[in-house]
Amino acid sequence: MKYSVFISSTTQDLHNERFAAEQAIVAAQCVPRMFEKTFLAQDASSLAVCMEELAAADIYVLIMGAAYGWEYNGKSATEWEYLKAVELEKPRIVFTLPYLKNQEAKQQEFASRVGKFDEGRFWKSVNNAFELKDAIEAALRPLVEKLNRNRVERSETVLSNLIPVRFPTRIYAARVSYDRKDIIEQSQRAATWKLRWSTGEETVAARALSFATGDSFKEKHFDFLVKSGVLYTFTDLSNLTNPYRKIIDLGSIETIAATELTDTLDGENLVKYLLKSSLRQKLAGQNVAYMGGEDLFYFGGKLVVADVSINWGNNKNAKREVISSIWNKEKSHIVCFRHFAMHVSFSLFGGIWYACVNPTYICTTNGYRKSRFSEHYVTGKKSFEDNSAFYQNLRCWAWYLSPSYPSFLPYPFLQFDPAIKFDDLPLLDDRLWLPVRKAETEKTGALTFDF
Repeated sequence: MKYSVFISSTTQDLHNERFAAEQAIVAAQCVPRMFEKTFLAQDASSLAVCMEELAAADIYVLIMGAAYGWEYNGKSATEWEYLKAVELEKPRIVFTLPYLKNQEAKQQEFASRVGKFDEGRFWKSVNNAFELKDAIEAALRPLVEKLNRNRVERSETVLSNLIPVRFPTRIYAARVSYDRKDIIEQSQRAATWKLRWSTGEETVAARALSFATGDSFKEKHFDFLVKSGVLYTFTDLSNLTNPYRKIIDLGSIETIAATELTDTLDGENLVKYLLKSSLRQKLAGQNVAYMGGEDLFYFGGKLVVADVSINWGNNKNAKREVISSIWNKEKSHIVCFRHFAMHVSFSLFGGIWYACVNPTYICTTNGYRKSRFSEHYVTGKKSFEDNSAFYQNLRCWAWYLSPSYPSFLPYPFLQFDPAIKFDDLPLLDDRLWLPVRKAETEKTGALTFDF
């Protein structure tokens, strides 16, 4: 791995020195980051681009000449870069150029802060650009070795978003016995749950089931798929108590091995759809609804008037707020509710089925209707979530899906094993890619940059 090195200095007066620094960095088997050579034209301010390039660099090199340089908000661009390097705890090496006379007063003050005995950096003074090249190369080589050692030593365990899934080996199939046109017309004459002609097959089947059983919508059934007039389900259609028997041709019941279906792409997609329908059935008993238009599962689905928290994990006192009120600036009324949510897809790898879980959020106006402010508030929430927060979000959903969760209505047709973990992966430093929080900025006195 080649480390990148950000060169920080005034530019108009130090052409030779910056060229020497570039040569030294390349000689040390590193990659230079310097605006005149490596920065691209971008749809962003110069300040934002500089801070982004610095944040992405592994090492910071400061070359202090006689000039303080162009100022922004009372500090030179070079000093802002230095403050950012301090904030991000970048390795910093500093070089001074005493052969350049008439050092400006502000540059002297800046140098005194950089070279502060207890918190600053011990710099190297050089007499010309040739010495600067040798000094930078000499300083970089042991620093690179140290970074290599730390990279190996600093590791973490990563919880993946792949959760192994277990389900019945047999799928039941039978032709439906209702007429789609009749069910839609009958629904349009009813007081509630009126269907359109464009309504999907599963919804038509569910409505046919409600007519056949006289159900008043207290118990919904989702764990089936209707395709080309055939109903597929993991539930046993030969069981006399199975409600689906009321909407199928009993003489057409057959069983299919799930492995047979996965031999073809259409069959594999059928199993994926059936798994998601079964997940919808399972989570409906755990206060998690499915929002079809967004293809996500979320805590809610019913009228919401206040925040909601759940207990989760092995610690009985651990709580997670899964529905949060978002108020207007004046705190006079609730703008919307933010719901803890997840996108779920199913994939087959090496003969094993996995649920791929991606935690997210959705905002509603009342618990079940998406708010027009949803993207705004969800983006704002997720922009400041670091790796630890995402890890906790994933852990929460993995636990909620697992057998450890005391489900309100035990669901036997879909079980989830613990999520896959990877040990001893290189540690990811969130500070390299997360924007700086305002509170942290005010505390350190550094400038906030949105990039």
